[in-house]
Amino acid sequence: MFLMHNKKENIIPYISNFYSYKYGLNYTFSYININYMKIFYLYFPIYNKELEKLSWDHYLELIKISNSNERNFYYKASVFCNLSSSDMSYLINNNFYSFV
Repeated sequence: MFLMHNKKENIIPYISNFYSYKYGLNYTFSYININYMKIFYLYFPIYNKELEKLSWDHYLELIKISNSNERNFYYKASVFCNLSSSDMSYLINNNFYSFV
């Protein structure tokens, strides 16, 4: 069980250690991956069926984009055009959003 921590203290390392101990050491519960999960929730807080159309690799690329309009553009383009994560990554790296 988790002990109560000071609210200012970062709880992600404790969560990572707990689940790594409980389910074994693997990438799923690494500090970095849990941090990505947190950012994913902050950027996409409301669940809908469209979220299932993209893979975790898509979302790992999307959460790196700080501009919400740009992130939504790539999200909608990926869903509408059925882009693979590598195709979407190519568009992001070539700054396709600035041309539209």
